[in-house]
Amino acid sequence: MGHVIRCITLAETFNEKFNSNVTFAMRESENAIQIVEESFKVLTPQSNNHFNYYGWLLRCIKEIDADILVLDVRDCLSKEELKKIKRITNITIITIDDPEEKRLESDMTFYPPIPQLKKWNWNDFNGKLFSGWEYVILRPEFQQNYSKLQKENFEILVAMGATDPHNITLKIVNAIHNIDNKLIIKVLIGNEFGNEKELNQFCKQVPNKIIIVKNPKNVAKTMSSSDLAVISFGMTAYEIAALNIPALYICISPDHALSASAFVNAGLGISLGLYDNLNDNFVQTELKNMIEKKSEYYGKLKERKLIDGHGAYRTAELIIKEYSRINAYG
Repeated sequence: MGHVIRCITLAETFNEKFNSNVTFAMRESENAIQIVEESFKVLTPQSNNHFNYYGWLLRCIKEIDADILVLDVRDCLSKEELKKIKRITNITIITIDDPEEKRLESDMTFYPPIPQLKKWNWNDFNGKLFSGWEYVILRPEFQQNYSKLQKENFEILVAMGATDPHNITLKIVNAIHNIDNKLIIKVLIGNEFGNEKELNQFCKQVPNKIIIVKNPKNVAKTMSSSDLAVISFGMTAYEIAALNIPALYICISPDHALSASAFVNAGLGISLGLYDNLNDNFVQTELKNMIEKKSEYYGKLKERKLIDGHGAYRTAELIIKEYSRINAYG
């Protein structure tokens, strides 16, 4: 859902700040489509059987006579297909955080400051590359400052994604509770979280105060009361950093582990590596170390303030300016 939320935020910025008219083209995820349809027109394929990505996307562009195509997908749309679409429609193409070869056909591409950028092949890329913390797209609620209420005990946020398909949440909550039964544990889950019953049963058996928050309206406010976070690496890592909360990152893939190294190098947190290599002792040791050094992490986060929540506006503004430049003599 992180990519979907990012696109909704960018789309709202286009519409509200730049008088645009955004339409989404989506497939496969019914839940995500329903969320987007609450605010935007959504084009979907009639069937995913014998699906022709190139043909469907070309029809979507022609149906609404689109001027700009923003791609935030990793689903094997090929470089050659995107090149044909660009040649036929003359559309301005933008890619967001894209590791695939199709990025080479974009007019503009945006990334956080991840180390992968230096390893990828950029031959034949004639567009503009933007990389930096300032281009991280977050919901407007992450622009606000939230005051922390005084608490008697330390609060740790656990967020493993809305669905947590690898069932990491319970493993982490168990590891935390074995450190200190006075720790407050706040667990953030989504509507499609599959192990809620098991989690609730566990919570009844331990002395810790465990707060389960399901699909909150204001995620930033919910997160902001925590003193430290243990999270699945992804968009949540950027959100937590924007709130000046140090974090331990659990990575689902080697690519995520590499991206997490940028956070570690910036002093924002600690990477625990791949999820399937975790054990309780390792998690507990790293968590204790971070709790002991919390003041050092807070100082770095507040001093640097690398993510300010205005990435959507910066990105949209650059896109509109580039589109105007490209078409100035059209």
